[in-house]
Amino acid sequence: MPLTDELITRANTFDIPAVADVLTFARPAVHRITVGLTGDETLGSRLTKQILQNSLRFVESWRDAADVERWFHHQAILATRAYTELPPPSTRDALLPPKLANDPRAIAFIKALRSLSPQQREAWLLTHCEQMPPRPMATAMDFSLDASATHLAHAVRTLKSIAGDDYASLELAVATRYAALTPAGDETVSLVTRTIRRHVWPRRLKAIFTAVFVIGLLLALAWGVWKIYPMIDV
Repeated sequence: MPLTDELITRANTFDIPAVADVLTFARPAVHRITVGLTGDETLGSRLTKQILQNSLRFVESWRDAADVERWFHHQAILATRAYTELPPPSTRDALLPPKLANDPRAIAFIKALRSLSPQQREAWLLTHCEQMPPRPMATAMDFSLDASATHLAHAVRTLKSIAGDDYASLELAVATRYAALTPAGDETVSLVTRTIRRHVWPRRLKAIFTAVFVIGLLLALAWGVWKIYPMIDV
């Protein structure tokens, strides 16, 4: 389902089908970004689940469809920046195309990509793999247009120095592999359903307990008035 302002308005009221549609829309890009930036599909999947769970705390603050996309892209970037462990070996990197698994040029390219600064790697991946235009890319990184463009230029220059004449073909191969990281639709629906269920039930139970408490308090007050009223001289 496309992300629309009308859908976000419904989600703001925690309309469960609308919230599910928003998370179902957002999950594929978040998964690609987290896996692509870490090189680890298991870690990327875990970070994606955390982001979806955390997003339920901010549903009421989303303004429109563009705001939602910006929020999820930025959260994916922040989540991977918090990850400080070493990436997997280049031969097991999630971005290494399977057909090039034994190609020393591809392995060297992936190694060079992981050797970039986090900001340079983000700029390159968001531009050449996620296909983001300059402004959304800069917003996702929380940088100015000039700063993000500088990081991108440094990344391209470094990777070209490693790949040489093979740069264009390797860029395409990695971008194709990146696109293949998009999770299956039925898998996304299952994850979103579990995530919302874990968030909704505590809210419902809290609402039920609050209602019971208020009703109990009103009944106690009514009983007290009923007991005291005959004792009051009219």
